[in-house]
Amino acid sequence: MSAGRSMPEVKHQRSRTGRLITAVVTLAGALAVTIPAAAMAAPAPSPSSTRLMQVGAAPVLPAGARTLAVLPATAKVSGGVALKLPDSAAVTNFIAAVSNPRSAAYHHYLSRGQFASRFGPSAAAVAAVRRVLESDGLTVSGVSANRLLVSFSGSAAAVEAAFHTGLRQVALRGGGTGVATTSAVRLPASIAPDVTAVIGLNKLVREQSHATTAKTARGGAATLATGPPPPAAVRSPAPTRSRRSRTAR
Repeated sequence: MSAGRSMPEVKHQRSRTGRLITAVVTLAGALAVTIPAAAMAAPAPSPSSTRLMQVGAAPVLPAGARTLAVLPATAKVSGGVALKLPDSAAVTNFIAAVSNPRSAAYHHYLSRGQFASRFGPSAAAVAAVRRVLESDGLTVSGVSANRLLVSFSGSAAAVEAAFHTGLRQVALRGGGTGVATTSAVRLPASIAPDVTAVIGLNKLVREQSHATTAKTARGGAATLATGPPPPAAVRSPAPTRSRRSRTAR
């Protein structure tokens, strides 16, 4: 016992120390229980879902074009996410085979729906793209039958946030107007490798003279009215005169 301290004082000090140790142990146990539970309730996002990858390149404005104001945040924007073919070489080989008279697959074309199951992106890849678009506040309006295009729409603000770029109005040299992104599109690394492009965001009208437009319109109207001539193999043979009619002449 130290000098100057009575027995009651020592007992009181030991009691306080014991209560402090008990409180620390209790707190540590509570943290050991509550911290894992909180971690399970809000898991950290995976690196592949947060890391961004560039898809395509930034748009190149036509000669004489100039950017104007930012597209209004509430403007409606629509477009599509074009997916890659899992095996483009297989598609090329199939086209060559059905076009080759010496091939056993000559003229054995695919029926409706067969392209998607044979050559198209997987249903899982399409679902992943759809899930990301919807989580970013966009509306998925449809998926093409071959699974190569996922169509979407939404406000300009939502589109800019989803594709990590800006949208600006563009004045073209000939007086037309359009819209262009301010940078290349970026998408989460979880879906970017399956995407070949995001279409519909860059709407740059190519300048065309009135004379060319009128000529094209006239040619198109004539084609619609008469139709292209049928191939020689299916044309009706030229009428021949009967022997009686030649004799009469």
